[in-house]
Amino acid sequence: MKVGPFQVEPIATASQGLAQCATKGQSGWARNVTSQVQYPDGSAFAFTGLPVADTIKATSTNALGIASTQTGSSTTTGDGSFPDTYFVCSTSCPGNTGESDATQNWVVNGIGLPHVNGVVYKCGSIAIDGR
Repeated sequence: MKVGPFQVEPIATASQGLAQCATKGQSGWARNVTSQVQYPDGSAFAFTGLPVADTIKATSTNALGIASTQTGSSTTTGDGSFPDTYFVCSTSCPGNTGESDATQNWVVNGIGLPHVNGVVYKCGSIAIDGR
């Protein structure tokens, strides 16, 4: 039964590579993805113009020193998708083999979604829900 939006998941990676860090002495990784609002079964919540907003919060595993809270927003296209960017810039990169973990909560059209994403930042990769 499809009732309403449940989750936001990446459906494609547009690009990824070394981050363009603004602060001297920092380096890191950037990943540009196409994310999609989805029903619980993973099918598209295909509506145009829905506002989507996220809050990413660092957990206790934060070897790269990401900000404790980050926010972002966008608007969906006809298939419920939108462009999204993840990045990490740290003085610990590129030599650090550690990681920073975070939780990502989503609000779509004013509704908080029940599924929380796990985001893992490393100096040479970023994974969203294991992808």
